[in-house]
Amino acid sequence: MTVKEAEKLVTRVCMVLGFSIKKLKSKSREADIILQRRAFMKLLYNTGMTNKNVGLVFNKDHSSVIFNNRRHKDLLDIKYKPYISLFERIKKEF
Repeated sequence: MTVKEAEKLVTRVCMVLGFSIKKLKSKSREADIILQRRAFMKLLYNTGMTNKNVGLVFNKDHSSVIFNNRRHKDLLDIKYKPYISLFERIKKEF
């Protein structure tokens, strides 16, 4: 998947779920925005995109994508229900 295709997909899913694409691409550290961004990053990475390209979609560095993927695993391991339900909602629209 190319960066442009990923951007279109993220924009479409944001519109369907009522998320702000502007906030997802910002430097916002609000908890709900972080969790949304984390879920999108993991799903895009799972499509075969490189960390660098996933980072380009969200104006982040590749190391931010690596960190978010690790935190994704941590949140699943501790069964953090708010994140799991958010992840499933986004995954369903992918």
